Amino acid sequence: MLVNLLSLRWYEKVTRHYRLRGTRRGAWQFGPVEIASGDIFGFATRREKLPDRQFILVYPKIVPLTALGLPARYPFGDFKTPRRLIEDPIRLMGAREYVPGDNFRYIHWKATARRQTLQTKVFEPSAARPLAIFLNINTFDRVYEGIDPDLQEFAITTAASIARWAWEEGYPIGLYVNSVAQPGGERIRIRPGSHPDQLSWILEALAKVVGYGRWPIEAVTLVESRGLRYGTTIVVVTPIINERLCEVLIDLQRYEFGVALVALGEARLEKPLPGVRYYHVGGREVWHELGSLELA
Repeated sequence: MLVNLLSLRWYEKVTRHYRLRGTRRGAWQFGPVEIASGDIFGFATRREKLPDRQFILVYPKIVPLTALGLPARYPFGDFKTPRRLIEDPIRLMGAREYVPGDNFRYIHWKATARRQTLQTKVFEPSAARPLAIFLNINTFDRVYEGIDPDLQEFAITTAASIARWAWEEGYPIGLYVNSVAQPGGERIRIRPGSHPDQLSWILEALAKVVGYGRWPIEAVTLVESRGLRYGTTIVVVTPIINERLCEVLIDLQRYEFGVALVALGEARLEKPLPGVRYYHVGGREVWHELGSLELA
């Protein structure tokens, strides 16, 4: 509750400024507002309720990858594929003769007019592989076991820190969460991209994450990976590891995705997964240590 008691004369206006320190991640609502006015003796009082609502977003804590125990350079590998990496439509390299199956949007009409045969544009391969972060906010296998809030916040911080690192390194980044954002109630799915506001969108989504995941992270990863471009690096951040998740990660690696698994808490791999890069960043004790770090 924010309460102000003011004594105003005719035509006077008061503006108050408050400096807020965001100590807890979330989307915090301000409003509605109730205004009461009256004379000094209390003979006449009038009340009005304004329905306006505003929100203050507190981003999750962001730390360097080294604070999580991840290497500062190439933490998710320098994955190479036998096929040409994603072509960047901004970097035109030339033209070649059109063959059936080429994207009709990339027809090079000027070259076609010069050579009198249909030509298609050739692009340079993109230097940066897209990176898609899949976040599991559930901390126990079963709903009735509840939620570990410290471990959940640690998972969110880990995802935010990876996103910030990837953005600074020039990677197109995306985020998928097995939960919804409030306000709004929609599942969080931000496709990898390089929009100037991409990192802000991801941090805003993480600020709005609600406390329980409605869908298994392995199901979300499997479904959303079908819409990812060839060569995308998939990073799964999870406090839970089960057999089905391991199967999905191995299958994704076979489809020539770069795959990394970042585990927290009690989640640990019993044996390495072929082609999957694996890290364990700790549990609640590490999260409490990170509490003493300044915001990055």
